[in-house]
Amino acid sequence: MEHRDQKEEQSLLRKYLFGTLSVPEMDALNLWANLSVANQAVLTELETTRAKEVLDILQEYPIEEQWVLFQGQLAAASRTTTLRKRSIYWLAAATILLASGLGVYWLAREANTKSVVQTDTVSYRTIAIPRGKQGFVQLPDSSRVWLNAASTLRYPEHFSDSVRSVELEGEAFFDVTKARVPFTVKLKDMEVAVRGTRFNVKSYEGESRTSLLEGSVEVSSGSQIRHLKPGEQAILNPLGTFIVSEADTSAIKSWISGREYSFQEIALPDLLKDLERVYDIEIDFNISDLAGSEIINGEIPKSATIKQISQILGPLYPKFSFIPSEKKLIVKKKK
Repeated sequence: MEHRDQKEEQSLLRKYLFGTLSVPEMDALNLWANLSVANQAVLTELETTRAKEVLDILQEYPIEEQWVLFQGQLAAASRTTTLRKRSIYWLAAATILLASGLGVYWLAREANTKSVVQTDTVSYRTIAIPRGKQGFVQLPDSSRVWLNAASTLRYPEHFSDSVRSVELEGEAFFDVTKARVPFTVKLKDMEVAVRGTRFNVKSYEGESRTSLLEGSVEVSSGSQIRHLKPGEQAILNPLGTFIVSEADTSAIKSWISGREYSFQEIALPDLLKDLERVYDIEIDFNISDLAGSEIINGEIPKSATIKQISQILGPLYPKFSFIPSEKKLIVKKKK
């Protein structure tokens, strides 16, 4: 591969770090991020100051020398830094590898993950995440969005000067770039308006909630309007009324990390629906059998098999049997 091409690829990651990607460049990086949770973590951690410093230092050297220099930095880091700081060196390594050509082929062959629709003078992009997967996208204003399983995000190629608006079905975590222009997330039965903040939106069938981690948001449905503070969530109940309560921020951070599925004070029928989406499995149960079931807290590794899921749920719900098969989990009430 020509040295010029390597420099161009390295430039792609530098532009991401400093928020200067063009729309086509953002598309390429978003496609790569959607290949795995690890790739999403790279993009998240690359914004740390230390990762920028490592990249700046290494970029002063020819591409063929960068890996050798990096190994020396990593060896020193392993002796003197914490696990979290060491992980940043590994992420910088991922940056170097991608910059030197690794991953460009993946970007090209994953191009079918998005669709583009022209409406009047605006082109809209849609990214759909299947069950059992997670995704990441960087929007035209450099806002970042993590998408959970069975979720769809629709957004324009370019935001207007007066509004930044996206449409969501499913669950997503938004890290919105601060700007004078308001940012709006439109759901089927709710709308969330912010200017710059970090929040989670969950809108599957029969469930709509917004949880705020940082900043402030305004949620609305019809004539109802609520303002949330960090650590609060607004749930739209079946009667169309908002209920504001404490948010389970640990569960939100958990799903974003991709390491585990965490649940807190969730009814068993809702838990089983979540598990179907997150693990791409079929769960067979009789809804009437689950009436009055306990509301339990817990967590399940994202790598868990159906058998492992059944072994975790069994002790938590002793009144039920969880019978695993290859792609199905059968839930029965014990007699």
